[in-house]
Amino acid sequence: RGSSGQRGRGLRVSTSSTAAAAAAGPAGAAANSGANGETRVGGLSGCQAGAVLPTDGMEDLHSGVSSLRFSRDGRLAEVQHLLATNVPVVLLASAPDNDPEFQIKQQAVLLANGLRTMALPLGRGALTLGLSEPLPGQHLTVPLLCLSGVIPGQAGDEGAGGARVLVNLDLTSAQTPPGGGAAADVTAWCEFHNGVAAGLNIKPRCNRHQQQRQQQQLQHSRTGGSSDTLSDAWLPHSKPVMPSYAHAGILLGLGLNGHLDRLSWTDLYRYLSDQHDPTTIAVLLGMSACCRGSADSTVARMLFLHLPARHP
Repeated sequence: RGSSGQRGRGLRVSTSSTAAAAAAGPAGAAANSGANGETRVGGLSGCQAGAVLPTDGMEDLHSGVSSLRFSRDGRLAEVQHLLATNVPVVLLASAPDNDPEFQIKQQAVLLANGLRTMALPLGRGALTLGLSEPLPGQHLTVPLLCLSGVIPGQAGDEGAGGARVLVNLDLTSAQTPPGGGAAADVTAWCEFHNGVAAGLNIKPRCNRHQQQRQQQQLQHSRTGGSSDTLSDAWLPHSKPVMPSYAHAGILLGLGLNGHLDRLSWTDLYRYLSDQHDPTTIAVLLGMSACCRGSADSTVARMLFLHLPARHP
């Protein structure tokens, strides 16, 4: 990961969703806020005894055929470590006493590592494609995009393990994303792609027209397939109060997997009436992919309504 920083393996520091705010210290470890967006967390032993890291979206990677095919080495664990976005990077540079531009250089290193972190959901989406089979009503968790960094403390400072300083990427000067729903303009579409990767993690489902043909062939059978486990009311109830880029990405991922046609036309109208561009794009593209080859006139009219080039 370069000489400037590396991903913190086994680090027990809880972080925020996009590292726009400082991470909260785990239970049993003292945390004191300092200047320049830094948070001082207690020693490693106290952090390990605290909260567990958030989900990385690759929990199903070691189940099924993958663990059988690659059971003799640690390649799956290494790939999971490389594509993890839920842990801060470890900054190896120490602060000199007479460098007034150290904070600027530190933010430049965090930005360089943050750009790499924001690109990792693309690889995670390809790696975990169709691995998850959620239970009916199970909450879909979007992995965190942690853009923070950790500076290892000196030995003997606040315990044997030393204190660790958590430094957040400064996004105060960043522009607000169009329509809101993201930490900053620079992270908006990265959060969208992170949501798409989370949606693609769910096992694909055949579209409703193919499902009708299958139900006609299996009239006396109740085995509708393990990939058809999401309840029809799951998507409407998972709609956030305020539209966000991450939830819009989930809608597109579910549309590509064939799950978006569970939404009723009333639910689709509610999504489109928010006038949130990423959500509108996700719904239109998701319904197009979900109903491909069906010649559904209702979906076609919905698409033409949002295509000014097709207006008379």
